[in-house]
Amino acid sequence: MVLSNAEKESIRKSIDTLKLHLRNWEHYDSIEYHDYFGSFSRETILPRQYDSESDIDYMIKFKDAFNITPQTYLNWLKQF
Repeated sequence: MVLSNAEKESIRKSIDTLKLHLRNWEHYDSIEYHDYFGSFSRETILPRQYDSESDIDYMIKFKDAFNITPQTYLNWLKQF
């Protein structure tokens, strides 16, 4: 039960697209760090045929230099 090369490539393309959109996002300067983690990064993710709920974990850590409320960050992400 491992991902095929085609599935891995599809996920990588999706991650690359997300990163590209983030770089063009109006709030990108407020981001300190962003990247994927979890089962895909550990190469333990199950193919969709075995786990229809599988997903990619992605973290965005914002800088706190602007004293913005957590709700504002959530709103930004929802709008993104």
